[in-house]
Amino acid sequence: NYQSFLLVSRKEEYVDKRGDPKSLFWKLDFILDDRRMPGWLRPGIDRKHMHLFNEETSSTINGESTTGDVARGDRRTAILLDEFASVDNGHAALASTGDATNCRIFNSTPKGSGNAFYDVAHGNMKKIRFHWSSHPEKMQDSYVDAAGKTRSPWYDEECERRTSPVEIAQEIDIDYLGSDHQF
Repeated sequence: NYQSFLLVSRKEEYVDKRGDPKSLFWKLDFILDDRRMPGWLRPGIDRKHMHLFNEETSSTINGESTTGDVARGDRRTAILLDEFASVDNGHAALASTGDATNCRIFNSTPKGSGNAFYDVAHGNMKKIRFHWSSHPEKMQDSYVDAAGKTRSPWYDEECERRTSPVEIAQEIDIDYLGSDHQF
């Protein structure tokens, strides 16, 4: 009861835009839809733009775009910062969210080493990594190439359709250094 969560993305429309599957609140709406969740399980909800209130537990989920002052002066049970490597003012957002909660969840695809997400990902915190090689269907018929790299027919096909080694490093390999043009 009385939990308070904050969903953060780099643009307000990525936080809450009705009917847009890219937005974070659309995903909540999808889960809580009467057609997907039985009525006896679905709590009473008060839903407004960038706000969801659970009437049974008095818990809230709010949304904000990522500014340098996101969550400043706020207190939350947890804060999710979505696609954090793409946030221009990530270090300022780290500072402004630092005292708002003891639980910050950073979700992102790597985008080089010169950003706040790289610093967070290489710091002392618990990490959950979702690499393609953990997916049984993508690992089917896997092999190790001459360079010692694990590959599979799925991986080879993905590499063929990608436009550059940087894109492969960023979108498939979770390779921070390879996912940017190093000087």
